[in-house]
Amino acid sequence: MRNKTNIHQIQKVIILGLLHSQKISGYDIKKFLNHEFSIIAQPENKSVYYPLKKMISEKLIRMSVVEGDTKLKKYIYSITAKGKKTFQEICNSILLSEKRPFFDMDIPLYFLPFLDTKKTMARLKIRRKFFVKARKWLENKEKEENKGYKQFLINHQLKLLEAEEIFLIEIMEKIKSRAIL
Repeated sequence: MRNKTNIHQIQKVIILGLLHSQKISGYDIKKFLNHEFSIIAQPENKSVYYPLKKMISEKLIRMSVVEGDTKLKKYIYSITAKGKKTFQEICNSILLSEKRPFFDMDIPLYFLPFLDTKKTMARLKIRRKFFVKARKWLENKEKEENKGYKQFLINHQLKLLEAEEIFLIEIMEKIKSRAIL
């Protein structure tokens, strides 16, 4: 059976996984996605409120209102039994995925003979600088992290980044020497 994981399922499993560990506000979910979870992935959807509303209608989560110190209401989300079951199902499906890793950069490289060499090299140099910056950021995160499974995931991301850096250096050398054009 082929896995049909899509961006909505990925976002759903991330939110359900977070709610598995704690009740939390939409703002805090967004903060988690943009900061802590960005070590692993960068979710495509910038808004969390539409997916939260949809998961409420699917009875995967529930929303409660908490009165704070101010007159503002704070909406807190929690996972339901159905949400826990769905979380397990999606995770099991993802673990069986037959999808190959996908790198956006491979698309323009497929059409490399048709690209302006100088502009391509300039962009690849910028990308290499980004890789260096990302590696340093991940290495710092790895030092800060005290949970073994998160260190393991950060290490996986570092290995993927290293492989991409090596490939990038190789492709830049080949373009420079005109070995592949």
